[in-house]
Amino acid sequence: MRFLRKKTITLEDQVRSILQHHGPVLAKRIPAEDLHPVIDEVRKRVKNTDLAFLAELRAYDFKHTPYLWVDGDGIRNYELARHATHVLVQLLMEENDWDFITLVTRINQPLFQATKINRFNTTLCGMLNSIYRSTHSAAIIDLVMNDDRYADYRDVQPYDFTKTRNIWKARDGTKNYALARKATHAHIQKLMHDKDWTFPELVKNIDYTTFATTPINRYGTTLRGMDLIVYDRSPGRAILDLVMNDDRYADYRDLQLYDFGRMPHIWNRKDGTKDYALARTATEAHVEYLLQQNSWDFPGYLTNIGQVLFRTHPINRYGAKLAGMAVAVYDSHADAILDWMRNHPGQLARQHREQYSWLTKDFFMLSKEERAKQLQSFAA
Repeated sequence: MRFLRKKTITLEDQVRSILQHHGPVLAKRIPAEDLHPVIDEVRKRVKNTDLAFLAELRAYDFKHTPYLWVDGDGIRNYELARHATHVLVQLLMEENDWDFITLVTRINQPLFQATKINRFNTTLCGMLNSIYRSTHSAAIIDLVMNDDRYADYRDVQPYDFTKTRNIWKARDGTKNYALARKATHAHIQKLMHDKDWTFPELVKNIDYTTFATTPINRYGTTLRGMDLIVYDRSPGRAILDLVMNDDRYADYRDLQLYDFGRMPHIWNRKDGTKDYALARTATEAHVEYLLQQNSWDFPGYLTNIGQVLFRTHPINRYGAKLAGMAVAVYDSHADAILDWMRNHPGQLARQHREQYSWLTKDFFMLSKEERAKQLQSFAA
């Protein structure tokens, strides 16, 4: 039995196939590195002919080319990917009359993957999957950061691509706190600049609507999605997370959630339960601040404190007040003070817990004079 020897495919065979088909069709599929001599030869032959358009051929125009985007050693061909992404970006901007900023806000993964970028009907689905893990924003940002033609847009961030999935939470459920902090920093710096606020003034004045709906940059990005996904719709927690993890805000690490007086749901958890731990911390801050501001000792505080003073006096440099807490968590200021003294683990509460264990709610109903007498009586 005779076996026919397989014909060896030569460079000439590959070039002839491309010329005959007027496009990227090979006699036999070959690795990407072997394509370059073929493409170079085609360009020589079509010069000044009716097939001159074939000089536009790139390696990515040949379907199913082995090792096109990632070579045998696992090294990704970012240079080729950036070239292809540039072609796509320019095409979309021209066809849709977009500037780059509009492209950032409009482009999505299906559009990136399905758009034919040239006359050879090439799409970048394989490139996006192989190099950028199917994330179109990563491809465009890589282009911007490495191509000086886009140098004016190097402020662009993944969160500016509003139609990108899994920006704030990965498929495994992991939240992207690092990116969230970066976005929060950009947002509050812009707010402080635009409104001429200091950081304590920002804390005092910011509300949910301002945080969630105010554009943070020229791409029109807002943080509603980030706040919902990462921080359970709590801008205060977003800013606190930034402060506690970014040394640029180290001077404000005395900040507490209750300092955001214009934010909703500070004192009640998502399940409807009251946050007594936070309320006790706030009450301790209130006691410490009044002792310091008025040069009182603790009996002096107990003598002078009343409902109005408890609810309306600022407790720190952020201007936080306890009116909301007094309504949401306790029936009266007396309940708040007694709960703090009996249950808070802080030093001030523990220091006076045993000595004033006799205190009851009725004590706070007395006049200042009557309270002072009772305190002197127990002290004796």
